[in-house]
Amino acid sequence: MKSSQPTLARSHWEWKICVAVWTLAAAWTLIVSWFLGYLGPALGEGEALPSIILGMPAWVFWGIFCPWVAVTLVTMGLGLRMQDDDSTAQPSNSPSQNRARGPEHV
Repeated sequence: MKSSQPTLARSHWEWKICVAVWTLAAAWTLIVSWFLGYLGPALGEGEALPSIILGMPAWVFWGIFCPWVAVTLVTMGLGLRMQDDDSTAQPSNSPSQNRARGPEHV
């Protein structure tokens, strides 16, 4: 989508990234949790007690905790990267905003 407004174009790009990351995390969570938590024990691959990683069952660690940490890191990285490039922080030349900043800006 081509746009003459850079903020709108950036928002569209961020939306695409968010949807892609969310879709990948949801697919990973569903597939891994289903396989390790349900199919593994049903196929006889699981033990009587689930294996524990960092105090969590393995299916919770690999299916929920890892994607959660990955999505958090991706969100932080994108947020920190995009923070400096925001063009909405530019001062305005409107008289009402100049009066609010003081007489030296009029």
